[in-house]
Amino acid sequence: GNTTVTHPLTGEFLFATDGNTLFRGSDGAKATGTNVGGGLSANEAAAVIPDPNGILGRNFLILGNSSWNTPGGLNMSKYDLVTNTLTDLTTLIPNDSIYEGLEVIPHTNGVDYWILVNTKDQKVKSYLYTKASGFKATAVSSTDVANLSGVDPSYIALNSFISWDPRTPGKLLIARHNKVGLANFDPSTGTLGTWDVKITYS
Repeated sequence: GNTTVTHPLTGEFLFATDGNTLFRGSDGAKATGTNVGGGLSANEAAAVIPDPNGILGRNFLILGNSSWNTPGGLNMSKYDLVTNTLTDLTTLIPNDSIYEGLEVIPHTNGVDYWILVNTKDQKVKSYLYTKASGFKATAVSSTDVANLSGVDPSYIALNSFISWDPRTPGKLLIARHNKVGLANFDPSTGTLGTWDVKITYS
């Protein structure tokens, strides 16, 4: 999967990443420095938030989901659009912990962010990233999202999606294997409601 970032006012294409490498939109140049730390074949390989401690429109935090068929981890790099460099690659959630689902949601305070992942213990969990102290390693909330019984362990991380639409901020769409459903979500607290399955297919 790929993540593309555009300017919120002008629509200008700023950069894109496949979760591993990153390319600047203005000239197509590949970013130098570290990589993003994600699995380039993961369905939701990367997510991006503005760096709350950087310059708006220049500095970004790039989240890389390293799952690829089997569980991976969540990594983060800092990206400078002007110098086109990635730095400070760090691990937020260790390897063998999460599936392919990844989403970021703005906190209602306008500064911090929620990071949501589908974890190996068959849950979707919300984590807080704050301007003051960065990533909080303890999940704020979780909801049960069961795997399909009998899936080959070699491909257990596949078919996991988390999607949020700011037009309906109190809802999340979560898809896992053969089920698609909705869960309530509170962007002010990070609290997740029960996953209510709407579609099951074979």
